[in-house]
This record gives sequence, structure tokens and C-alpha cells, in this order.
Amino acid sequence: MKDWHEAVREAARQAAEREMAGSEGASLNYRWEHVQAVATTALRLAEQVGADREIVEAAAWLHDVAKGAEDGSKVGHHGRVGAEIARAILADTDFPPHKVDAVADAIAKHVGLVKDHAVKPLEAAVLWDADKLTKLGPVIIVHEAILAAQEQIGAEGTPDVGTWIFDQELDVGIVDSLNIPLARQAAQARVLAMGGFARQLKRAWVADDLLDPAHTHGYAAEALRQDGRDGVLWSPLWRVRVELTALERALLQTWPLRRLHFLRHNGASVFAYPLTVSRLQHTLGVLALVAHFAPDDVSLRAAALLHDVGHYVFCHSAELVAGVDHHATTRRRVMGEPICGLLSAHGLEPERLLALMDGDPPNPLRTHNGLLHLDHLDSWARQAQAAGFAEMPAHELLACLSLDGNNVAADRATAEYLVRIIRQGNERHYAEGSIGPGAVLAHLLTLALERGLVTLDELADATDEDMLARLATRGDEEVAGLIGLLRREPWRVVVRKDDSGGRPREGELVVKLDKLYDAVPLLAGTGLPVTEVSAVARDEMARVGELVGTFWVSI
Repeated sequence: MKDWHEAVREAARQAAEREMAGSEGASLNYRWEHVQAVATTALRLAEQVGADREIVEAAAWLHDVAKGAEDGSKVGHHGRVGAEIARAILADTDFPPHKVDAVADAIAKHVGLVKDHAVKPLEAAVLWDADKLTKLGPVIIVHEAILAAQEQIGAEGTPDVGTWIFDQELDVGIVDSLNIPLARQAAQARVLAMGGFARQLKRAWVADDLLDPAHTHGYAAEALRQDGRDGVLWSPLWRVRVELTALERALLQTWPLRRLHFLRHNGASVFAYPLTVSRLQHTLGVLALVAHFAPDDVSLRAAALLHDVGHYVFCHSAELVAGVDHHATTRRRVMGEPICGLLSAHGLEPERLLALMDGDPPNPLRTHNGLLHLDHLDSWARQAQAAGFAEMPAHELLACLSLDGNNVAADRATAEYLVRIIRQGNERHYAEGSIGPGAVLAHLLTLALERGLVTLDELADATDEDMLARLATRGDEEVAGLIGLLRREPWRVVVRKDDSGGRPREGELVVKLDKLYDAVPLLAGTGLPVTEVSAVARDEMARVGELVGTFWVSI
């Protein structure tokens, strides 16, 4: 009997050649390329999810065998017809007879691009997902670009090349139809990558990339400065160039703003993670976003620049310490000198800026409606970039975003991506490398306050390293030891989550965390949060809600 591995591959190749026999001038055999890609993808998925390799391999090679019928005719339902052809092919080989029905079943079920129900059993789901994955992302360019170009780019006028290679609505529907989480995750990344490629291709096709100096020619060494000296600001993350106002330049040269350069945006997690972003970098990123979306709103731009001036050392990590309130300190700084005098000299009311920072009235910098605003947008994108889980550069993300009223809106694929990095960012916030160092830092600062080594005002005025250096030399061995632990041996800090209402061990710190940053974007054109439209987004945010709890930290 024939070796089934060779038989199914040869049958697929012959069917592909028959299908292409009448296509003169075709530069590649799409069907053969597609079948090979499906077979490779299906076997990789089968290995990852534990599907039967033999069933998957045979079904993958034969899934489109009916597309090249022996008589050259078009078949009706190529899945059902292909299932019967597969039975006949396998019957003449050494393929396990008891698995033939499963192969035929998978082939019969693979037809279509979208479904509103799960495909079962697992082997049929693997074939469905593998077949659809080969239709998503840049890989499709290799398979179809030449044929599609012959059909659609020959017309007079400028073709919509972005649509030619990328139909996002269809692609999102395909993603929703996938069954295996691993396949869905890969598909989401492919759709994002293809969207970015399509936008770039469309711009280059009509030379629009020459007309956008803010993104292509905005960088200059002087613009990279963060002190406002030369009157221009370049945001490396967003690739936005901001022409600074006289007020913005003056504010950037005050100590309350300069101090933010020496505060860690992600707090004490810097002891465990490579998240060295400063609070000033975040502040300037928010300014760049406000300048991008509302370039002429002088008050909102000033509010963006000042919204975090009240942070204490190590930012949010210090908020586990009793009495720390960065919002109150922000108010005190804005209403005091030198900031109040600068605002008044430029015709702005400090009280109005404070109200804008608090979302009164709702504005792109701050809202309280559960929808994503620009402050949190910068934090999520910046963290994704720093931590390495960003799937697209921030400047490409920005090109996909708009404001719907006061909140961030995006197409579905981009909105789901935003929800994904929001979930990942919250998971990082609730990870051991964040909770542990944060708890130790709060504990040592509390001890320092109780023992008179430092005051709350000093915590509000100092920089991160200045405060640690000061406390390490105050003669308190316990406080100095905790600082040494964070700096030299953070791996010794162990965190357990209380999942059963138990009691901490002796000496463990108890940390209750219930704050989530769970504002989501709008789906562009609908006015609805993406979580009301997308089951994928809802599932992501449901995972975020499971993070809160009480944690025990041993040192």
C-alpha cells in the first residue's frame, strides 16, 4: 500500500496543478502555496494544543483537493466533495482506517471565512483555524498580491491599494471565528501588522508620506531636549513634534516639572523590571497627544503639562503610605509659586486648569465615564513599548486613533489591541515584581515617617534617588536594610495572593489592592465602548477584573 504522507501531498499538488491549468500567465500557483501554508500552520497548532497529528496532517493537505476536480469542472460544496475524495485517496494508503472519518469530517467543515459557532472536534477546529490564519496578515501578500494586482490595479485612476490588500471588517470577522486561543492571538497580531502595512502602502502609493513632516521630518537633536530651551519638543514614542508656547517653555524650566525627570513613572517596580521611564517622559507624551488632537487648546495643553506635578517619590508606589495624596499636592503646587504666577502672567486661571485635570468638565485629558482618555493612553502605550509587548509602534497606533467627543476611538482591530495592552499593563501592575517592591518601599517609608527620619512634605519634594540616599544614611539599620534589599536582592521578596481568606504568616506585609485602570476605547463610528461590541474585548477585561485582591509579602 502507498505511504499516506506521500500520497496526500502528491494528491494536493496534482489538484493544485489541475486548478491552475487554465490560467495563462499566472506567475505562481496560489492553491499550492496556500495548501502548503495550511499544512505547516495546522501541524504547528496541533503540536501546541495536543490534536491528533495524523488526522490534522491528512486533512490539511487534502482540504482543498476538490478545487482541482479531475474533469476541470467547478464543484458545488468543495468541503463535502473533498471529504469523499479524501476517503478514496486514504483508502488506498496505509493511513489508519479508524481515523478516516475524522479527516473527512474536518475537510467538510472547513468551508467559509466566518462562523458564529465553534468548530468541533479539536482536529476540525485546528484545520479551520489554520486555513483562516493563512488568509490573514502579510503572508497573504505572497499568496495573492500578483493575481490581485492583475485584476484590480490595471484600471485608470488611483487604486485603493489599502483596500485591495486589507479588508479589516472581513479580517476581524475571521478572527472572531477562530476556535483556538493561540490561533486567535496570532491572528490579531497579523491583522494589526497588515493594517499598518496597508496604511503605509496607501500613503506611499500617492506620495502622501512626503506631506507629513510631523512624522517623517520632525526629529532634531534640539527637539529631543526635555527642558524647553529651544522652544520645540519631539516625542520619541509618538513621533509628534510640538512647537512649545512661551508658557510651556517657562513651565518646563521650573523645578516642579524638572523634578519629574527624576521620578520613576512605574514606581518601585523599577527594582525588578526594566521600566525606567520617568514621570516627565509620560508628562511630555501626554502633552504631545493633546497637542496632536487639540493643538490650539492652550489651557488643555498647560493642564497636560501640570497634571502630575504633585507625585511623591516613586509615584504610585508611595500611595500605599498613609497620608500620601498626589492630587492634593498637585493642587498646592499649581496654586503656589512659581507655577501660579506663570499661569496668571499668561492669562490662564489656575483653578480652571485644576478642574480640567480632574475632568471637570470632561475633556480629552481626563474623563470619569469608564472610557479611555489621553493620560492613560500614553501610559499604556509607553509601558507596552518599555516592557516589550507592544505589537505595533506607538506612532502607527496614533495614526489609527481619533477622538469621539473626549475619548479615544479606534477601528475594531485597533480597539481590541488597546484593550489587550490595557489587560497586559494591569497584569504587570499586579505581578510579583510590582507588588513586592512596592510593598517593601511603602513599608520602609512608613517606618521612616513613624521614626521621624522624614516628613510627608519631604517625600513630596524629593527625587527617588535623593530620598533613598538620605534614608540610607540616617542611622536606622532596619530602614537601610530594606533599601539594600530593594537595590541588591529584590528576588528575595516573595508575594502570595490570599485566595481563601486565610491569615498571613508572621512577619508578612499585608497589601490590599483593588484599584484597576480599566477604561476602554470607543469603537469608531458607533459611540459604543468596544467591550459592548467585541466578545474578545469583553473577555480581556474580564481577566483584568480577576486581578484584585489581598496579597501577603514576605521579606
